[in-house]
Amino acid sequence: MSKVTLNPKKQVAAASEVASQKDPNTGRFLPGNSGFGGRPKGARSKLTTEFFADFHAAWQEHGAKALKEVAEKSPRDFVRAAAMLMPKEFEIKSPLNELTDADLADLIAAVQSLIAGGVALQPAEGERPASKPH
Repeated sequence: MSKVTLNPKKQVAAASEVASQKDPNTGRFLPGNSGFGGRPKGARSKLTTEFFADFHAAWQEHGAKALKEVAEKSPRDFVRAAAMLMPKEFEIKSPLNELTDADLADLIAAVQSLIAGGVALQPAEGERPASKPH
């Protein structure tokens, strides 16, 4: 990280310019004036990027072991951390949601016809089998 220093003459000029941008009664900056212009562009994103790179390196080395240790020593904290990672809301989408009632009726009739003809239906890859009716 590099350090930027101003020469003394520029510091005095900058300080007087900032003072003129402040309300004389409250000492607050006037609207549209934030002092020295804020942090340099990219400073926060650079810090964030570096932090996550360091965190990722530590996670690669210790992550699985740390999770196992927390799960064993503090199950409540383990579950709390897992819950915090879950989305607060999620939408379940199904291709059947797009079908009209008539389309669904046709699909049901086609499946019933296949079953009546002795065709054994298998769930698609990655799908779990439907539970049997009671």
